[in-house]
Amino acid sequence: FFAAFGYGTDPQQMSLFGKNSQFNKSRYTSETFEKALEAQISPEALDEAKRIEIYHNYDKIFMEELPVAPQLNKMEYIVVNKRVKEYDWKYDTDMKEFDWSKIEVTAKEPISDSKN
Repeated sequence: FFAAFGYGTDPQQMSLFGKNSQFNKSRYTSETFEKALEAQISPEALDEAKRIEIYHNYDKIFMEELPVAPQLNKMEYIVVNKRVKEYDWKYDTDMKEFDWSKIEVTAKEPISDSKN
């Protein structure tokens, strides 16, 4: 089966892969994997250096046990010239609230990158 999900702003994976998570669609669990997930939300994870170590360990275990096999990673690029002001594009923007009248063009000609 296929399922889609988003990560949000917190990188912890307990909500997606925890043994009691409603979003763990594969229902995969193991003692090693669960310990790696629990470490992500432990008080130790508040230390930045320790958090990096915890996530590297989780990544290693994830790739060894492979509870899911991602088959699609969607990315979108929105290219906006530097002369455009007030253009704010986000996934969660309600198009009813999007106000084209606030967008400004600050120069007659497009601003090009001098590196190219």
